[in-house]
Amino acid sequence: MIHEQYTIIRNLIWENKITTYQELYLAVPLHELSRDTHISESQLREWFTDIGSVSVEDVKQLSELLEIPEYRMMRIIVATQRLQNAQLN
Repeated sequence: MIHEQYTIIRNLIWENKITTYQELYLAVPLHELSRDTHISESQLREWFTDIGSVSVEDVKQLSELLEIPEYRMMRIIVATQRLQNAQLN
């Protein structure tokens, strides 16, 4: 069963109110996200500035945690990557 906090986040993703990893990062404490996905806090922190290192397995874990399809999680990853690229230019 999904934790109530993640239900709220899932709904915000479906309503397009969370569209980037930075917004997800601000909605969930890193230690909780790390604990619940088994992705290290340092890796989660790195994605805040460089989302390019996200693996397929990471996407699957986040999708399962939030109970959203993988394509929705990938939309967040792609939007974040575009945002990060725009910030570099």
